[in-house]
Amino acid sequence: MLNLTFTTVKLQSKHKDLTIYLLNQLYRNITVDFALNGFDGYIKIHENNPKIVILDLVMPGITGLDFLRNIKLNNKLNSLKVLIVSAYLDDSMRRELKKLGVDGIITKPVNKAELKEKCDELLGVGAKQ
Repeated sequence: MLNLTFTTVKLQSKHKDLTIYLLNQLYRNITVDFALNGFDGYIKIHENNPKIVILDLVMPGITGLDFLRNIKLNNKLNSLKVLIVSAYLDDSMRRELKKLGVDGIITKPVNKAELKEKCDELLGVGAKQ
């Protein structure tokens, strides 16, 4: 059985609660760690070594784009799977995210089926864990 750790970084309260709820519904034996901002998130991913980082683009202190850039430029972190969950995703932002190496993108509001599909894709699994 796969033990999963997800770190979510600055999803707004209603989206954070829904995302954590959905992840707990979709997967068994998971830990969902929540960071209030990018600086806290950066510390948590170093401490917890998550399988997936779920990242909002709008957060205090550092933008989600800069947070993603820092992950992908760090040799110790660049293999981490990053899933963007944001309401602010125009075509130019999507191109920039893909250029930086984002692993998945979901537009808010979060849909259970889409979240499951993206997470399974990033984890390389197809069945409930």
